[in-house]
Amino acid sequence: MKKKIFTTKFIVEVGILTAIEVVLYLFGTFIQFGPGISINLALIPIAIGAILFGPFCGLFLGAVNGVAVILTPGTQAFFMNVDLFGPWCIFGTILICMIKCSAAGFVAGILYRLLKKHNDIVACIVAALVVPVINTGFFVIGACIFFTSQLEALLATVFSFNFLIEIGGTALLTPAIIRVIHIVQSKESDEKIISGESNEEK
Repeated sequence: MKKKIFTTKFIVEVGILTAIEVVLYLFGTFIQFGPGISINLALIPIAIGAILFGPFCGLFLGAVNGVAVILTPGTQAFFMNVDLFGPWCIFGTILICMIKCSAAGFVAGILYRLLKKHNDIVACIVAALVVPVINTGFFVIGACIFFTSQLEALLATVFSFNFLIEIGGTALLTPAIIRVIHIVQSKESDEKIISGESNEEK
C-alpha cells in the first residue's frame, strides 16, 4: 500500500512550523543592522521542516519566508526604491528573496536525506548550516547583479554581523530542537507499543 504524504498530521505540523516561522521572522525584523537588513530567525523552522519532512517542505517554508521578506516595509522602502536603484530593483528583489529562501530549504532537505544514512547528527548540523549559507550567498550574488555599488557597506554588514548570528543560531538550535523532537517521538512510539501489548493481553 502506498504511504500517504499529505496526512492530517503532516498538514497540521507543517502549518505549526509555518506559523512559528512567521512569528520568528516578524520578531527578527526588530533587530536591524542597516536599511532593509535584519536577523532572519525564520531560518530555524525552515531547517527543521527540511530535516523532518524533506526538501519540498523546506522549499515551501523557504517560499513563505521569501514572501514575508518581500512584504517587509524595510525591504520595500530600501531594496524596492526605484529612485535609488532603478526600475530593475523591484524585479531583482522579488527574484532574490524567493530564490534564496526556497533554495536554502530545498538543498538542506536533500543534504539531510543523503547524509542521515551515515550519521544523523552530522546530517542535522550540515542541513542547519546550509540554510543560512545559501540564503546569504544568493543574497550577495543577487545584490551584485541587480544593484549598484551603494550596497557595498550593506554587504559588509551582512557578512560581519547578520550572517554570523544567523549561522550560529541556526547551527546550534536546529540540531538541539530536532534531537528533542526525536526523543519525544521515540517515547510516543514506545507508549503505543506498550499500550498495544496491554490491549492484546486483555
